[in-house]
Amino acid sequence: ISAEKSRNVSIKVKETTTKSSALPKILIAISLISILFLILLLILVFSLDSSALSSNEGGSTDNEFLNLGREKLEMTLEKIRLAMGEGAAGRIGEELKHHRKANNPVILVPGITSTVLELWSGRSCAKQTFRDKFWGSTDMTKNILRDQRCWMEHLSLDLDTWDDPEGVKLRPASGFSAADYLFPGYWVWAKLFENMNDVFYEPRNMHLVSYDWRLSPFDADRRDALFLHMRDSILLLRARNDGRKVAMITHSMGSLWAFYFLRWVEYHHGASWIETNVDSVSFVSPPLLGVPKAVSGVVSGEMKDTAEFGRFSRGMIGALFGSAELIRFMRSLGSLPSMFPSGDSRLWNLFTPKMSNDLLTFDPLDETTKASLGLANRTESGSDEFLDSILKEPMLSLDQVEEYASKKSYSTDTYLNFLNKIAPRYMKLVREHYKKFRAESSDLKTWHGILKSPLPHARNLKIYCLYGILNESSTEYGYHYGVYGDLSNSSAIYFINTTYNDPEMLVRNGVRLGPGDGTVPLVSMAYPCWLWKQGEDVGSDLNPAGSRVRIREYMDGQPKQPLARAVREEFLTMLRGGEFAASHVEILGHRELLGDLIQIVTKPISESTESCPAEDSMLPDSIHSNILEKFEEYSHLSPVSTV
Repeated sequence: ISAEKSRNVSIKVKETTTKSSALPKILIAISLISILFLILLLILVFSLDSSALSSNEGGSTDNEFLNLGREKLEMTLEKIRLAMGEGAAGRIGEELKHHRKANNPVILVPGITSTVLELWSGRSCAKQTFRDKFWGSTDMTKNILRDQRCWMEHLSLDLDTWDDPEGVKLRPASGFSAADYLFPGYWVWAKLFENMNDVFYEPRNMHLVSYDWRLSPFDADRRDALFLHMRDSILLLRARNDGRKVAMITHSMGSLWAFYFLRWVEYHHGASWIETNVDSVSFVSPPLLGVPKAVSGVVSGEMKDTAEFGRFSRGMIGALFGSAELIRFMRSLGSLPSMFPSGDSRLWNLFTPKMSNDLLTFDPLDETTKASLGLANRTESGSDEFLDSILKEPMLSLDQVEEYASKKSYSTDTYLNFLNKIAPRYMKLVREHYKKFRAESSDLKTWHGILKSPLPHARNLKIYCLYGILNESSTEYGYHYGVYGDLSNSSAIYFINTTYNDPEMLVRNGVRLGPGDGTVPLVSMAYPCWLWKQGEDVGSDLNPAGSRVRIREYMDGQPKQPLARAVREEFLTMLRGGEFAASHVEILGHRELLGDLIQIVTKPISESTESCPAEDSMLPDSIHSNILEKFEEYSHLSPVSTV
């Protein structure tokens, strides 16, 4: 990577965090919108009052004062309008349409929770809700408020099979509306659609793969023929567009599904199929090595977003759904283990302030805690008599709880041992669906371990890794747990200790933080891409054909925006960090990322157009973090076994 394109600047570690998750931002947005509505209402009332006063005969001092204030307000608004017209930039797509035009047809693969799910069959508590959107849109809010437990019951998969519960069928909506907005005003893919349309993309040359994000890849392929659908969609796009190869744009967990698809299609049709039909794959915010919050979700149904609100959040969730029910929901998601962390603890701790291995760390069990757990004299466990009726897991004895959790720490090397002990039924299901977690995981059909599964043997395939980095350490790397509850009622006794803080170790509210995009750690987004890049042109174990790989990082809030541009932005975009926000979802509206994606899939309108990459070239690397230094350092360490 050229020196001028690769500035290795160490990421500054800060103690403060950025609330980048969807749920807190949604709540903040709703609150601010309500406040804005009240302000506008007051302004309207004020306007009407002043108009009435001005119509009074004879006038008054108050009347003159109100008229003067209104004139000044109108003058200020006019100045803002002029500034917007003269200095503010429009969409990046609007700018590029004068230089670029659609070339490669595009297939889009959204991430977890991004696709709307509709109810096609439900139980008695969900009568008169046929085709209601149980996930996404205002229908979701309506159904939650109507009956929280009924909503959760329908959104969850069967705990024993990861398939539809009896009498329930939720199915993904289709078309671009399946992933444009989570609900009105909260965009997900909408800004990409709009900017792509500026450069002449529409349904004829662009397709969104909507899928049931709750299913494991195995079940998505078995039940819905997902990979066959992706294959046929690519062939259809080529047929509609003069045989041009297709570009894939993926986000978050959708990046893993796209990687699995490449393995699937190579196994069934050979690498030549990819060479013939796929031009490039752009992984946006990819959790290639997984995310720690997938583990905390399975253990306690919690993550940073809930921990930041402390006991209030736990009490609210418990009142609405029940803590054990939320854990049950998380364990019913067959897709979640696809994002279990992979790689050894030394790799995961490259970017944390001290070398540590605490993906999960537990408080010691003192006598008060033991007494609060109940059944102090019980030693047996694992029989049907002591089976948790909600989670369907063995009710552990106090001796076992002390053995597994008291003053114990589990790293990315060992956390599966803990899960096997506290949730054996669940982990059996994980092993059945994911060969990654089996001993025999080296065969060609293994598509679930990025560190063991190579890119396809397609030399001309272009790979882009595109991700954001927040300016503060705000991404989950580990958790500090305590033991709470009553063993006589539930096996759900492990919860984040939200009172634990350690500024030196960047632990806040029981969550250990590090660099990333607020959801996916930097190491997970970048390390596999760096490994692939080592085989560029020459070939390697994980990049056998030497496919070209580019890494482009986007810093949050850069470059600085002029006031005129800030005023021009949509209000809800400003609430979510502006058009240069680089957090996990907001990056789909990042101005520079949108421009890069357009450059990747389009071509110059005129061959003589300057400053535009040639059609067969790739955008250069753009690296702002210290990943090159850190990964090179890690590469010289002696290998250890990985999960």
